[in-house]
Amino acid sequence: MKKASQFALIFILFSIFSFVHCEEPTDANKDLQKTMDSRMLEGIKEKLKSTTEEWDLIGPMIQQVLSLRSQSRMSAIGGGMMRRGRPRIDESDANRDNQDNNQRRDRFEQMRQQMESNQAPELKALKEALEHEVKSPDAIKSKLDAFRAYKETLAHKLNEAQKQLKSVLTIEQEATLVLSGLID
Repeated sequence: MKKASQFALIFILFSIFSFVHCEEPTDANKDLQKTMDSRMLEGIKEKLKSTTEEWDLIGPMIQQVLSLRSQSRMSAIGGGMMRRGRPRIDESDANRDNQDNNQRRDRFEQMRQQMESNQAPELKALKEALEHEVKSPDAIKSKLDAFRAYKETLAHKLNEAQKQLKSVLTIEQEATLVLSGLID
């Protein structure tokens, strides 16, 4: 059980990192992502003790749930953790390791830009409404309502995907996936 949870966590973290790390995924990144996906799903398959026939049905459903959970988590952080502009570095740091700092800043900036470019339109609209100098409460409220509706829709899709998955699982398989955090 612990191994399935670890696989799920590794998959989610790797997906988020690879998602935000580069503008265009390289073939090596795509191959690595496929390998990670495959290993994680094999670990889950093993934990579920499912046959090949069962897995043909269950595997895509698990992938759907993982994808929706990832989208839901990304919308939950809302990009608020990523500041605009470059991270502030004092002169002593800049003088000590200027090249390393520049590389870190460039990677950070690339990750921030990638995260922002892949945000839901509702999130982007809300952030833009908050960034205007003259803030209109009505505009902010309408954008906030739209963002909340988007999150509710995403939560509903996740809930439906989890229900569909549960409907084809044995009680032991369901318990395994509940303990691993893949379904509620």
